[in-house]
Amino acid sequence: MPTLPVPPPFDPNTAQVENPNQVKPVYSNNAACMMSAHDIRIVFHEVVMNGAADVPHLELRANVIMAPTELKALSVAIEETIRKFEQNFGTIKWPPQPPKTN
Repeated sequence: MPTLPVPPPFDPNTAQVENPNQVKPVYSNNAACMMSAHDIRIVFHEVVMNGAADVPHLELRANVIMAPTELKALSVAIEETIRKFEQNFGTIKWPPQPPKTN
């Protein structure tokens, strides 16, 4: 079985980023993960209230499919970013607590 070439390392903080499809940032306050034997999918939603009925529903914002190795690398980067965030802004309370009602 032939081996695949390993791409050279690069610094994502200094890499040139192109955006030919004009991808815009999206807001998400809900995410779900799914997997198969070949990839892992993260589906990002926004929980919004449905008009006067005040019934929450999900609106799809993004659907990202990644190879497991890339997602593992992303999880390491997310953990490091959360660690730095908490050093600067304080501990993120988990699980979040619902607002208190009187």
